[in-house]
Amino acid sequence: MAKTNSYAAVVGSSQSSSLEFFAPPNKDSRVVSIPVEMAKATAKSFHTTIYGYFLGSRIHFPIIERYVSSVWAKYGFKDAMMNDNGIFFFRFNDVGGCSQVVEFGPLMIRGVPLFVYHWDPTKGVKKQDHTTCPLWVKLHNVPLVAFNTEGISRIVSLLGMPRKMDSCTSAMCDNLWGRPGFAKVLIDVWVTGDLKRSIDVVIPDLKGNGDCTVQVNVEYIWEPSQCSFCKVFGHKSTACTKRPITTKPQRAPEVDKEGLTLVTKKKWVPTTNIKTSVVEGSEKQMEKGEVSGSGVSGTPILKDSTQKNKTDERVKDMGKNLDCTSTRSDKGKGINVEESQSRNFTPVPNPIPLMR
Repeated sequence: MAKTNSYAAVVGSSQSSSLEFFAPPNKDSRVVSIPVEMAKATAKSFHTTIYGYFLGSRIHFPIIERYVSSVWAKYGFKDAMMNDNGIFFFRFNDVGGCSQVVEFGPLMIRGVPLFVYHWDPTKGVKKQDHTTCPLWVKLHNVPLVAFNTEGISRIVSLLGMPRKMDSCTSAMCDNLWGRPGFAKVLIDVWVTGDLKRSIDVVIPDLKGNGDCTVQVNVEYIWEPSQCSFCKVFGHKSTACTKRPITTKPQRAPEVDKEGLTLVTKKKWVPTTNIKTSVVEGSEKQMEKGEVSGSGVSGTPILKDSTQKNKTDERVKDMGKNLDCTSTRSDKGKGINVEESQSRNFTPVPNPIPLMR
């Protein structure tokens, strides 16, 4: 019977998993020094590697790997990897391919720029401060008189540094025919606070009857976060580490003549006007069928015998009022008053308090 090896044995058979112990200066030491020879060997292994990152949230690694494989294949792209901090590493066949990619500038992936730089393994990697950021923008409602290379350049110059147009916009500017719905342009936006959402284009009247103003709406495919304190892209002002922390001034405690600190308590104020008297609100609650703090079968809970007596007197007064009303309404109509009273009025039973 053939012997079968486990997956761990097959995968780890060609790699060394053993480690070597290096005695620290003391048990409390937290600093490790890398030898110069080790740093040189590592730098030589990564001399054809560049690193990159996104501002803000990143795109998933499989999408990045497929995209750069197709775009950077002509530069000798070989492989890619990513660490836990969202830093991407890209390996090429030679140094020339790395230099061409870095010189080309940020790679736009789904409208989001991927910034790439040369990497020195002995200095580590970090995200730089960006005062400008390449963004794809759409210009809606561009007048045809300005839908050309010069007109588009004048409009987007108010947003930042123009870089290039997409193919449809370029064809529209060259042929003056095509897709007049919007112009799509790549520009380097400056950190100036809120991004501009509209631009007014003033068109002169050739007959001298007055100028015409057309509003061009600006749409950003993707918007980076920016800090108004540092004047850079990549983080918000609320998460800025360079911004000084401001605390509210604390009120000095009050001290009396004897030097003792006075402790003041907040006065309780009811949020709603609640009727605490059962007698005052019993009539309205009985008419609506809503008795606050009621027990079984809607019987109100009475706190003591005094409230019970007052309620009994109130119910008796209600019965007298009904007797008088019935007597006046039936008088002179040939109807027996006692019969009408027995027919129209049903005595209300005294409320029975519940035992607490």
